[in-house]
Amino acid sequence: MKPIGYFVLYVSAGFVGFLLPELTEKGTAKRCVLPSLSELTSRREENATASETTTAAPKASAPRSGEFLERVPEEEVRLQLPHPFACDPFEHVIAISLEDDRGKPGREALVAEFEKAGIQNYYFFPAVDTEQDEQLKRELKLQDGLCDQIARCHSTLGRALSHRRVHEKIVYEGWTCAMIFEDHAKLAKNFSARLAEVARDSFPGFDVIQLGRCERPNSRTTPPADQSSVPILSSGWPGKCLHAYVASIHGAVLLSQANRPLTVPPEALLSHHPDPKRARPHVDRAPTHQSASYWYTEPALAWQSV
Repeated sequence: MKPIGYFVLYVSAGFVGFLLPELTEKGTAKRCVLPSLSELTSRREENATASETTTAAPKASAPRSGEFLERVPEEEVRLQLPHPFACDPFEHVIAISLEDDRGKPGREALVAEFEKAGIQNYYFFPAVDTEQDEQLKRELKLQDGLCDQIARCHSTLGRALSHRRVHEKIVYEGWTCAMIFEDHAKLAKNFSARLAEVARDSFPGFDVIQLGRCERPNSRTTPPADQSSVPILSSGWPGKCLHAYVASIHGAVLLSQANRPLTVPPEALLSHHPDPKRARPHVDRAPTHQSASYWYTEPALAWQSV
């Protein structure tokens, strides 16, 4: 049977993206030839150079209301998303880890994972010290009895504050998106090439793309059986973990607003938002509806070592 393709234009909260997988008539994904890491790097450099050196052709006078718009000349057609809508997940890679010696084993293990994946540009972000962080102490005092209901409350909400601070950093810097890891993340084989193939035509409009889904028992620490296929992006609840994911600037705003002051663990935000009045109140928050644009890769590209 000959393969057929489909084209999807996804618009969400002002974020436009294209998803261009090819499917067989039975609905299975067509396998892609993966580029090498050197080809991926060269491609990103060429795109950056082209965006800096290309000058726009002179435009005709703007049409008046009711007139026809001119079509784009064939030789000038570009199907590449302009900034700030284009997301390169490798442009801003952030790893959350304690700054002192307690975080050293995790940092060293994650650096080894990055080296295997060919990720050379990354930054560490200081994790919250639950024993000393004054902001964490203040926010926990705002809600009486909060820590009586959540197991390992201080460490759990400390993680939530660590992620929230990364999201705040994304918004402050104006980054289109960032790829975020906890320091116990493990990466699948050919991680970079496979993810780059997914993102080649940019992602669909999204808040979060989960790279390591944890909806099944023991899946949190179990490597995916398939570590060779180019993943397919699916929309839906991505599971109970946030050890490896891509957050857009829209998602960063949403997640930062929804857990302020701290109320739930960071991954709980992917299933519900405790304060709907402060996070996109126009979105239907019924149990059968998603409260944001959440996606995940199938198969998973990451899991947790612990």
